[in-house]
Amino acid sequence: MAFLSERDGGSLASNAQVIELIDPGTEGHLEFIRRAHQRSTAAGLDTTSKVDMAPPPSSALKELIEKNNRLKSCALPFMETLYEQVVNTHSMVLLTDASGTIIESLGDDDFLVKAQKVALAPGVTWSEEHKGTNAIGTALIEELPTVVHGQDHFLDVNRFLTCSAAPIFDPNGVAIGVLDVTGDYRSYHRHTMGLVRMSAQMIENHLFNSSFQDAIIVQFHQRGEFLGSVVEGAAAFSPAGKFLAANRAAMVQFGMSANALKSHTFSSLFGMPLSALIDHYRTCNPIPLILCLHNGNQVTARASLGSVGRGRIFDSVGLVKNHVEPSVSQQPNQVSLKSNTTCQKSRHLSSLKYLNTGDPQVAKIIEKVGKVIDKDIPILILGETGTGKEILAQAIHNDSPRADKPFVAVNCASIPETLIESELFGYEDGAFTGAKKKGSQGRILQANGGTLFLDEIGDMPISLQARLLRVLQERVVTPLGSQKSIPVNLQVICATHRNLRDQIATGHFREDLYYRLHGLVVRIPALRERTDLQKIIHRILENESHNPRIRVSPEVMKAFTTHAWPGNIRQLTNILRTASVMTDEAETIEWDHLPDDFLDEWHALRLDNKTRQADQAPAQPEENLHTAPASAPVASTRPQFSVRSNFSMQTKIAAPPRNNAPAFPSKSRASAFEVQVHHRPGATPKGSGLDQTFSKFREGRFDSWTHSQKLANREELAETLPQAPRFREDSYDTRAYDARAQGYLGSRQATARAPVDNPINLDDLESRAIQDALETCRGNVSAAARMLGISRNTIYRRLNSK
Repeated sequence: MAFLSERDGGSLASNAQVIELIDPGTEGHLEFIRRAHQRSTAAGLDTTSKVDMAPPPSSALKELIEKNNRLKSCALPFMETLYEQVVNTHSMVLLTDASGTIIESLGDDDFLVKAQKVALAPGVTWSEEHKGTNAIGTALIEELPTVVHGQDHFLDVNRFLTCSAAPIFDPNGVAIGVLDVTGDYRSYHRHTMGLVRMSAQMIENHLFNSSFQDAIIVQFHQRGEFLGSVVEGAAAFSPAGKFLAANRAAMVQFGMSANALKSHTFSSLFGMPLSALIDHYRTCNPIPLILCLHNGNQVTARASLGSVGRGRIFDSVGLVKNHVEPSVSQQPNQVSLKSNTTCQKSRHLSSLKYLNTGDPQVAKIIEKVGKVIDKDIPILILGETGTGKEILAQAIHNDSPRADKPFVAVNCASIPETLIESELFGYEDGAFTGAKKKGSQGRILQANGGTLFLDEIGDMPISLQARLLRVLQERVVTPLGSQKSIPVNLQVICATHRNLRDQIATGHFREDLYYRLHGLVVRIPALRERTDLQKIIHRILENESHNPRIRVSPEVMKAFTTHAWPGNIRQLTNILRTASVMTDEAETIEWDHLPDDFLDEWHALRLDNKTRQADQAPAQPEENLHTAPASAPVASTRPQFSVRSNFSMQTKIAAPPRNNAPAFPSKSRASAFEVQVHHRPGATPKGSGLDQTFSKFREGRFDSWTHSQKLANREELAETLPQAPRFREDSYDTRAYDARAQGYLGSRQATARAPVDNPINLDDLESRAIQDALETCRGNVSAAARMLGISRNTIYRRLNSK
């Protein structure tokens, strides 16, 4: 068996290997002790050797403690906590330096007498050379947690002891001491080693944090709940991104040793520039982030900026310098550049690896982009609004050699046509009326050396397209009012939701510019086309929610995964951000937490899909719709609801379609069902709404829920909407049938006690009333609720109980 150092991150001993080594009686442990005994024999010791009991001079002990004062001060709080766990077990807690010399001890009084017999006291060295095989000395040589129990000790005099020790490493991976619990061998407990290992690691983490107070420290783990625990990884970086040090847990997750990590940077380890992390923590809430390691593993991380967060910066050799604020005398365009959010490095913590969330289409895009990312090839990103075109552009910039240069985003559709030329190309003093006194640099020059992202390039005025083409071809820009052309070196990424070929055909886009931009063309799939929606939802919640444990309920998740998402990721992000706020202290997003406009949209799109499916079904002859016998089975094309509730229903009115309304199909066809109603002979239908509807049932004239009348406007619709029905108790023959108790309405023959065949259930009636109201209101749940006289939540609950 190969025995591995616990600090050797590149070939780190697995936890299972360590357990085998420290568990007395196992094959691995026996081999481990046998090798230690061989070293003791080679050192000239035998089992009967005398123990050196001479105490060190007080001056030497004082010097030893002062030399290791930092280790002792860091370890003492954890030693006291560890001692509280083993008190009254005939044991003591020991701390040694790198040579195995004891510098601090805490122990039970009844065991201290025995400890003095074998010199378990400050100033005494317990290396293998002096004391043979023992937990302290052997742990220092093997650099592994070590248990030496009873007869495992090399010297006979020490075989009444049981010792559990773990080495302590500094941030550079050098063993600087040992933490040990020693006691009577009869009080051995295998869990003692776990306590010692955990305490040693806590000491290491404390040393690590105190050693790099001015550095940027990233704490991370593959499981977010382990952040802040003893097993979290911690890596320190300079403000320039250079790797400085890492704790053992970080080496395990990186899969590299301390020496191997020295050649890395933050960007090479986490797949994104350090500047993006710094910008995030300076401008956003310090919530945990999802980062991607160089080996592809995703981790939850948080960071402390050290001196960067306190306003200090490092020079090229790592010395701290005072941070100088921008002077008032700076040019206005320089100040505005720093304050303009479009010219700052994006706060999106994105890299290409970070964007790969499992969808094969996105993975293919990332693969293509990765091949041209360091080449001078223009990139054109196509996709619907809200699919994340700018996020992809930012990720390309972050992974490119230009990552430390500006990323300037320009939305060509949002800048007025009269201003876009000066915004892009800049201008000289006096170039036009109202121009700034010292002119303006322009977005293209601001992006010099970095990346220029032209969003919605299809909306750029055609008059400016020729000037942009010259910039791309000749790599020079001429500000307005200037005769001087300024060379520029930049990467150009464009994006649009339009079909540029159609724009060319209609004369709105230059063909020569199209082919100049047509380097690598990628299309981001719409959210409804992606297979990684659940992963995207979880990531958005991790980045946007105030509660890191918040999740989406299964019912809401099902609705999300079946929704069309016309607004794509932008819409999903806003909905989740709002819903997470509405949850207050709850940890699950339910229907009641979702915005009303999304619920209306979801039901409208769902209704549209159902109607299209119904329209594609074979049509039933019209005469059958009106002459179907009462015993014919009722078509069940609408959801059935198990929840019953007393609510009023009103007559459905066909609303006129708006000119700008979505193309929902017209709902004017007759419903293929009949309703049988009890009615006391001679009773006159009163009121409106369902009273009139039931009157049609009684007279056999009912053929549709929908009036054929077409209303001219919304005001006429509001005036025509009937009031809630008023039922009079004497309108029904309660002796013949109690409709509320039995759950359905019978036919007119029920008065004569005639049998009723296939009566319609009230659930069916309520279900269809809700569905017809939604059709009438074109999916507007609020309007449907007002029409029916019920709350919107009642409609949601009934539709969701499908």
